[in-house]
Amino acid sequence: MKNIILFADTGIDDAIALVYALKSPEVNLIGVVSGYGNIEREKAFRNVEYLLELAGRTDIPVIAGATRPLSGEDPDFFLKFTA
Repeated sequence: MKNIILFADTGIDDAIALVYALKSPEVNLIGVVSGYGNIEREKAFRNVEYLLELAGRTDIPVIAGATRPLSGEDPDFFLKFTA
């Protein structure tokens, strides 16, 4: 079994990765860092806590990560399409 710290923004893809890690017999999830990405950091943090609560694993610590890139620019949380 491997000890894992998962870095996630907990949009749908990372939410699935979190559940997979929790269910895998090969993974010992020792912590989650949730930051911005597909969604804002605060929403990512709440999503991780909610998923861990549903899984009965509130013993796993969650750390709120970055809110924006090191450049200081505000991230966009939507897809931009060009026609």
